[in-house]
This record gives sequence, C-alpha cells and structure tokens, in this order.
Amino acid sequence: MEQLVHLQDNGQFEKHDRLVSTHLKGSTCRENTDMELALKIERGVAFSYQKEFKQSKRLFISVINTDTVSQLINPNILLARACYRLVQDYRYRNNMKLSVLFHFLEKSEYLLQNHKSPGDWSELYYNYGSLWLAYMSTIPDDERHAQARNDARRKARCYFEKTIECCKKDPRLRVQIKLQIYGHLRVAAL
Repeated sequence: MEQLVHLQDNGQFEKHDRLVSTHLKGSTCRENTDMELALKIERGVAFSYQKEFKQSKRLFISVINTDTVSQLINPNILLARACYRLVQDYRYRNNMKLSVLFHFLEKSEYLLQNHKSPGDWSELYYNYGSLWLAYMSTIPDDERHAQARNDARRKARCYFEKTIECCKKDPRLRVQIKLQIYGHLRVAAL
C-alpha cells in the first residue's frame, strides 16, 4: 500500500495501475477479500486523479455494494473509505444532488464511529467541509440569504478545522503534512 501511495502522490498512474492489476490477479488477493477491496479503492482513487470518473465510480460502487461483507476483517473502514471517496469523486461535478453526497458522508461517519483511524476521519471531515462549500456556492449572494451563507461557511470552517486536528494524530508524517496543508488552505480561503 505504501508503494501504491508513493506512485499515486508522484503522478505515476500507469505504474500504479500495473501494480494494482498485478496484485488483484494474484492468489493472495483472492484469498484476502480486504486486500482486494482496498486495492479496488486505490485503483478508483488513481482513476479519479486522472479524471476517469466512470471507472472510479464503478470501482467505488462495487466496493460499497460488495456481497462479501461477512468475509471482511475490516468491513466498516473499507466501506467508509469507498463512500467518502465516491463523494470526493463527485464533489466537483454538477450532476449529483448534494443531499445524496451528504448521505454517503453520513454513512461513512456511521461506519467509522468505533474506529480510531485519524487518516480516514481527516479525509471524511475534509469532504464534509468541501461539500458545505459547494452547498454555500448554491446560495445566492445577497442580503436575504446572508444568514444561510454564513451558516454554511461556519460549518465548512468547522469541518476543515476538524480535518487539521485529526490529521495531527495520524502516525504517518506524509498524511499529517498533506491534510494539514489542505485544511489550512481551505480555512484561509474562507
């Protein structure tokens, strides 16, 4: 997984895809359903970065709708990741209702509630904050709607601050730095 993250962070998507494909075809993956779904999520993230959204959506949905939940060791974390990654995938597109995206984040939050996984919580909060920003942009910028815009802005800021706090607890320095930068940039923009 570290190797995949390194390739992804450096934009080496072809090598990333080859490595994922090799592992998905391997015998250890067929025996380890958790690894198979984790690799599908990773592959979906790589497709998202390449703006191949149909491919990424297909992979995230296949994880969310998996019929092998009973065979998983960490079903909640894997399903939560697929949900918030799907939201991240759709966040910048105009063809999805925000209420549906909020539903996926709520599902992800529910699935993570008994897990101490700072990286996942940071990503979840970052997606919440970004979704509140997207919602804020749909509210007309005039006197009549000032309160609604301020409420959305306040919620977005709160979630970005939670992102910053959660990622400080992650033992991986790369995750700490990356998500803190993202969170601080969004708070500064607000």
